[in-house]
Amino acid sequence: MFRIRLILTDSFNNTFAQPVDKIQVKSTRTNLTQVENIRFEDPTIQRAQQNYENELVKHTEAAKTLQKVRSDLNDLKVQMVELKRGIELPRTNLTQSEESWLNSQARYEHEPTAVREGKEKSAEYNDRLHELTALREGKGKPAEQK
Repeated sequence: MFRIRLILTDSFNNTFAQPVDKIQVKSTRTNLTQVENIRFEDPTIQRAQQNYENELVKHTEAAKTLQKVRSDLNDLKVQMVELKRGIELPRTNLTQSEESWLNSQARYEHEPTAVREGKEKSAEYNDRLHELTALREGKGKPAEQK
């Protein structure tokens, strides 16, 4: 029984399916033609079409403007990178100069102390030499002569 039903179903589909498809295609073509005719006749549809075309033109102009703005932005980014590179060299030179100045400043601040210490050592060494010279000559210590 199932087999008979399957055969009948296939037979029905083969017989009636093709004409139904042809009718649907013909009906669709007719509907499209009618829609196109209505479109050209109705002023509201014409205005809507014109508005759509105007919006499309505006969108195209906006896209061009956006593209130009993006291009300008990229140019500005390149310029910014170049300016940053230009700033880095003087900044590096300034840092090196500051370090050099600090080293010189420390050396010059330490120099008077070093000179004072050298003077004191020289004075002590001089005093000892005088004492040794006085002892060698047999006169005694210079402090005893006073």
